[in-house]
Amino acid sequence: MNLDELLQMASMPELCGETPVVESVTCDSRRVIADSLFVVIEGRSLDGGEFVADAISKGACAIAAKRRPREMGGLSFVKIDNPRKDYARLCAAHAGFPMAELDVIGVTGTNGKTTSTMMIEQMLKSAGRLPGLIGTIGNHVGVRQEEAKMTTPSPEDLYPLLREMRESGLDSVALEVSSHALDQDRLHGKGLTVAAFTTMARDHLDYHQTVEAYHQTKSRLLEHLCSGGSAVLNADAPECEKLQALVPIGCKALRYSLSGKPAEVRGEIISMDLTGMKMKIRVADESICCTTRIVGAHNAANILLACASVHALGVPLSAVAQGVEALAHIEGRFEVLDLNVDFDVLIDYAHSPDAFESTLGTLRALTRGRLLVLFGCGGAKDKGKRPEMGRIAEYLSDMVFLTDDNPRQENPDKIVMDIKAGMDEPQCVTYLPDRREAILHVLEVAQSGDVVLLAGKGHEKCQVIGEQIVAHSDRAVVDDWIAWRDGKQGKAP
Repeated sequence: MNLDELLQMASMPELCGETPVVESVTCDSRRVIADSLFVVIEGRSLDGGEFVADAISKGACAIAAKRRPREMGGLSFVKIDNPRKDYARLCAAHAGFPMAELDVIGVTGTNGKTTSTMMIEQMLKSAGRLPGLIGTIGNHVGVRQEEAKMTTPSPEDLYPLLREMRESGLDSVALEVSSHALDQDRLHGKGLTVAAFTTMARDHLDYHQTVEAYHQTKSRLLEHLCSGGSAVLNADAPECEKLQALVPIGCKALRYSLSGKPAEVRGEIISMDLTGMKMKIRVADESICCTTRIVGAHNAANILLACASVHALGVPLSAVAQGVEALAHIEGRFEVLDLNVDFDVLIDYAHSPDAFESTLGTLRALTRGRLLVLFGCGGAKDKGKRPEMGRIAEYLSDMVFLTDDNPRQENPDKIVMDIKAGMDEPQCVTYLPDRREAILHVLEVAQSGDVVLLAGKGHEKCQVIGEQIVAHSDRAVVDDWIAWRDGKQGKAP
């Protein structure tokens, strides 16, 4: 479409200059192609205005900014007042506002977004719907799957992806929504059919500064709920009442509870071990029992969130049960590895105190022998959580092993000192900086009946050390150890 048509669709100010054809909308000069509309955004560390000349040299046909850049010459100019919101609106308009043509379930919260959205996708499939998925582990467009660059894509990636989903015949999408995405206005307008919340604890304080600011940002998901949409809230979470008060007029609230609190969707765990759990789920006067290989009270709550979300779209409880039973496991999320050894090994993404405590608490109750935990904390991130992670590990496990987890430019020894500061007996901790060596050491230490938790990395395939990105997978290291142990390789890994 030409620029004038794009601005009319986006209900934006009139154009100053010619009306060139716009092939793409971007705020990253590195992604400018011929006939791009370049949107100038002032970021936390970089000012997009510094890259106008670069964008023009690469073929930008127009510039959108709060102030007309001097170096743009006679190029078409669009004055915008709120660059981030206007950027998302322009990207959505350029893609033809695809959210309006899909049932979009947006899920936010400190933990559980990935598990919840994958459950939602599976439940919708079981009901005969054609869902897509956008999230941390990857994006699903029908049978096509792609790796995700971030939990919630930037607007110039998100809206074309949603357009591709719609043109591929999909009718719905489960969308993970991060606090960064909400703060940076990556979502445009009121495009969510369902806005669902897991729990809100402490995370990303290096970005949001305070827990209060972080929680307020998360609550902004409700601003994107369409008229007549549904807000899915965790009745067991302390923030439930505050969120319910923010639900827009004309929308309804659906609460879910695992503890027996008043809620439209209720559940209970009937039995559980490391091979899976059996649950009972009740919606209104109807109830079902279902089994799943996914384990833990926190994951049972995620299943209830998914149930409430698809219930809002009219999915029957029978399809919910089929969806729960069809999803075998989620990569890096309380993933129990099938290793044919006499102890259990799990990989889990838990890297916040709340998630770490939930995972260790579940394992503590299910461990016959010793509970061994290996973890680290990221560098250049929220430093305040480190001693709390140390406290939790010492309290809930029998043996603690510390290692590096994306130290970035920070001194790894300093990170470990911060973790140990929360422990009563830090001298009992084993620290092995190299994560591969640390995992191999823990596997050698493990005995019959033990449970080994490799926490923090989950599905990730790399380590960030200084300025380097080094290939690393917790699962691949375990596989190497098993192959060596079974005599398939001639030397120790």
